[in-house]
Amino acid sequence: MAGNKSAFKHEKIGSGKLKARVVIVSDTHGCHNKLLPSIPDGDIFIHAGDFIYYDDHSTKDFKGACLQVDEFFSKLTHKRKFIVFGNHDQPFCDIASDVIRDSLKNVECLLDEMVEVDGLRIYGSPWTVRRESSSATSFTKQREDMKDVWEKVPRDLDILVTHSPPYALLDGEPEGTTPCKIKCRDHPHLGCPHLRKAILEDIKAKMHVFGHNHRSNGLYRYSKCKTLFCNAAIDMRMYGLPIVVDFHE
Repeated sequence: MAGNKSAFKHEKIGSGKLKARVVIVSDTHGCHNKLLPSIPDGDIFIHAGDFIYYDDHSTKDFKGACLQVDEFFSKLTHKRKFIVFGNHDQPFCDIASDVIRDSLKNVECLLDEMVEVDGLRIYGSPWTVRRESSSATSFTKQREDMKDVWEKVPRDLDILVTHSPPYALLDGEPEGTTPCKIKCRDHPHLGCPHLRKAILEDIKAKMHVFGHNHRSNGLYRYSKCKTLFCNAAIDMRMYGLPIVVDFHE
């Protein structure tokens, strides 16, 4: 599982002694096993949602989905492994959080909660803005209801993990980068305005990990804050490699 490191998008935070190597993917959509040979070793592995295949987002086979997730994560050697679900992860939607945790043996699911690993404070939340043109509505809320979600996020985080991007930051036509060639049917940006405001003005995490928009995969440092933004959407048809971020003291 070492993979070809030279091909990864790679960044670091801090300049002292290495604390933890974080390996990040999102939006694998059923192609997770194809990705296995390319996943590098590290201390922490994060999947930022949309594990389930596109055409399976209407299924409610919770037991079968748990088996898929657990089988994949059992093959990873990282010390701690986390997943935040996305709008295509229907089998896990409307299931009590304690039931999900008890059913997944090889990965920790973050459902609006924080953990601390190797001195890093990590918070995960699965929610995205509901789009009328999409039938993938798991873990979605109306735009006006998203503000309450982000107000619950703790401050002074090292890593914020959401499936949703912040508005206009690696969500379709990110500021400071080349606009994507293909726009969403109902809006050029898939990100949440309330999340953008929260991360820029209040949360100010060292790194914000997300996915959801497959055409804005990459790393980006926005001039108005010190947060490293990381869209880790894989979509095996388009990108196909994890992102690696080293946290130093």
